[in-house]
Amino acid sequence: AFLIESCTVFFDLAYVAYVPSLMAKDQLVGANSRLEASASASQIVGPAAGGAAIRLLGAPIALLFDAISYFASALLLTRIRANEVAPRRVEESHIVTEIREGLAFLWANPALRGLALANGLVNLGGYIFMAVYILYMVRELHLDPGAIGLVLATGGGGALAGAIVAAPAQRRWGTAPVLVGSLVMFGVSGITVPLAVLFPAVALPMIVASEVLQWFAILVFSVNAVTVRQSISPPQMLGRIN
Repeated sequence: AFLIESCTVFFDLAYVAYVPSLMAKDQLVGANSRLEASASASQIVGPAAGGAAIRLLGAPIALLFDAISYFASALLLTRIRANEVAPRRVEESHIVTEIREGLAFLWANPALRGLALANGLVNLGGYIFMAVYILYMVRELHLDPGAIGLVLATGGGGALAGAIVAAPAQRRWGTAPVLVGSLVMFGVSGITVPLAVLFPAVALPMIVASEVLQWFAILVFSVNAVTVRQSISPPQMLGRIN
């Protein structure tokens, strides 16, 4: 698990920095929407397929298929035939110096600084929330495992819808209003989660509504935030900024 998550960090930073070399700037928001849509679709299908595989084949074999899927992903990536121009590297540069340069560049740009602070607050709050979310649904709302599975699956549907809507929303209302509006929607729609304990008869619909709307909002925000970073950052800085 430690190795997979460590490698995932490298992959996530690299692929977001790679997309601008494959697409023109006016195509970035659409490209990021399609990438997030595929991730959201897998979030819907994956848990159900994983549960079925465990029941039919057992957990070890299910994990084996998961490992094989990484090799399949790597194979697909090798088929990208685009000519990538690698950023010119200064020979005497040190990784600590590069980190410092990346942070300085990010902090000096008001848009990048604002996005970084917003992302940091969303992630901080989100992980505090996730640490107690399942316990809250079990102990306070008394939801059974089937209901909790339904809640988590519907979040994937909201994420898929958000990824699809992100580009049209940006074209219609502009990037800044969509970024601000999606974060406001994310916060407001989360209020139904703590309020659900006051209305036990409709607790499940309230939690499902929050799950769908919050995932929808955060995907709209994420697609447009990534596009802004890709559009205003020089290639040699993208990995560090991400």
